[in-house]
Amino acid sequence: MFMLVIRKIFCIGVLAVMAAPAMSQGRAGFGGPQAKNRGNGLCVLTSTPLQDLDNAEITGLMHMREEEKIARDIYQTLYSTWGDRIFQRISQSEQQHMNAIGVLLDRYELEDPVAGNGVGEFSSAEMQTMYRDLVAMGQRSHIDALKVGAMIEDLDLFDLKEALALTDNDDITMVYENLMRGSQNHMRAFAGRLETLGESYAPRHISDRELAEILASGNASGAGSAGRGRRARQGMFGNGVRQRSGNTVTQ
Repeated sequence: MFMLVIRKIFCIGVLAVMAAPAMSQGRAGFGGPQAKNRGNGLCVLTSTPLQDLDNAEITGLMHMREEEKIARDIYQTLYSTWGDRIFQRISQSEQQHMNAIGVLLDRYELEDPVAGNGVGEFSSAEMQTMYRDLVAMGQRSHIDALKVGAMIEDLDLFDLKEALALTDNDDITMVYENLMRGSQNHMRAFAGRLETLGESYAPRHISDRELAEILASGNASGAGSAGRGRRARQGMFGNGVRQRSGNTVTQ
């Protein structure tokens, strides 16, 4: 009975993340006919036995849980500041991404690093500093806020690729690949909005070629891949925006 409940929960969580890219673009998502069909296919994974986890996989899950939360929290805060619905829509998608990682934490009986933390609260001092600095940057102007959004998705793609390279578990791989596809959609949304305002985004973590390929492709909600790795967060404020040196942030 316990495993049946876990399988049902996992199925719902992965189905939700499959719907999230559509939600982020303001289209029908969870509950629609396409989402239902996708969910039926993904739930096949839940019938397979749990696979062993190593330390790298555990660290990756913990990190991605907090990284999806920082995206959600910053977008919620920037929506309150600017009233731009792009932040509201994508924050809802990031909540689905958080939920999907949360399902994996439950499935493997791992501690949740964001349990009990409110908006803007993080267990990691590094994440706490990142939240503070990116919110401050995004509150300087609407353009800066959109660039912060692109920076977050840039980093997320970078980290997800590294996390994918460090796991051979089928369920984790499926979730990470779909989170990546969602982040690609989010990147297209932020970069597209910047373009309409006469601005552009230069990638700080993924390559120029990877960004060009993402922007040239259409929105999708299946599995995909792009990006690089977790060490990118150390250079989050590069390319002349803000550069972290030790525990300080300089302009």
